[in-house]
Amino acid sequence: MALEQRMVKVTLAAVVVALIVGSAYVGVAAFQSLSSATSKRTISVSGSGSVTLSPDEAQVFVGTVTQANDAQQASSANARIMDDLVARLYSLGIANDSISTVSYYISPLYVTRSNGSQTIVGYQAQHTLSVRIQNSNLDQLGAKVAQVIDSAVGAGANQVSGVQFMLSDGKLKQTTNQALQNAIQDASSKAQAMASALGLRITGVESISQGGPVYPPVYALSVAGAEKSTPIMPGTFTLTASVQVTYSVQ
Repeated sequence: MALEQRMVKVTLAAVVVALIVGSAYVGVAAFQSLSSATSKRTISVSGSGSVTLSPDEAQVFVGTVTQANDAQQASSANARIMDDLVARLYSLGIANDSISTVSYYISPLYVTRSNGSQTIVGYQAQHTLSVRIQNSNLDQLGAKVAQVIDSAVGAGANQVSGVQFMLSDGKLKQTTNQALQNAIQDASSKAQAMASALGLRITGVESISQGGPVYPPVYALSVAGAEKSTPIMPGTFTLTASVQVTYSVQ
């Protein structure tokens, strides 16, 4: 009887051990199956695309500085020049909403004495305008900018801060879309090459993010007060877009 009881206990212990081992094996197998199902193989690449084009818009900064014994005289002298300047811009076909004031101030003029003290000897008025010009023809755009500068100087302007060429909103949007398409094609080409080298196949796109378009505005130097027409020659520039793409592969 005692022998039979011991045999029963041994048998039960063996069954318990078998159940524990079996459960552990099933748990490991299930974990391995879940890991294989949830993990994905991916390739991440960056792509860039560029478009070279000509500007269709320009911004010219012109103005005048006047000096007088008092602030009122300085302001009045400045106003007479700027009124003539704006009238000349209108005669060139520049619309009112394309002309705006970017700065205006009146400040005292000082002289420093030998003892370090300062005395007001007059006043200075400065008024600067921004003039926006649009033309899809590059040569005509440059010619119109030159006319604006010459007309401003003819009216008495003694400051031309510079000329900036850029893209209008519509052309910027269109060009950005083209640059993005080029960037995506570049990323796709890189991913295909990497997948082929690794013996893999691209099955889809997991994610994509866009970098902002970058294009440096083109600046042109201008000479105010020249006897002949001011030569302005717009150049071309390159707009670049970038993307980051993650592809799923198998």
